Amino acid sequence: MTKKTSKYMTPAEVAKKLGMTEGTLANWRSKDMGPRWITVAGKIVYKSEAVSIYISNSASSIYWNTKTPIALNWKAPSKTAQT
Repeated sequence: MTKKTSKYMTPAEVAKKLGMTEGTLANWRSKDMGPRWITVAGKIVYKSEAVSIYISNSASSIYWNTKTPIALNWKAPSKTAQT
């Protein structure tokens, strides 16, 4: 038997999945941050796919933002003419 997964997640489920409080998630919504959300029957919900995409994109950006730039120690040649 397969487990039935919901197409939508509540703010409590999303907050738990992201490791934050519902209050932080609400603050993110007010600042247009975090996973995309919609209102269904007057309640805020998140599409499961949108949460997964957000997590995937966030993990990628966190990885690249923590990398130290490579120091090339390269200098452009001087413009003086060599004879």
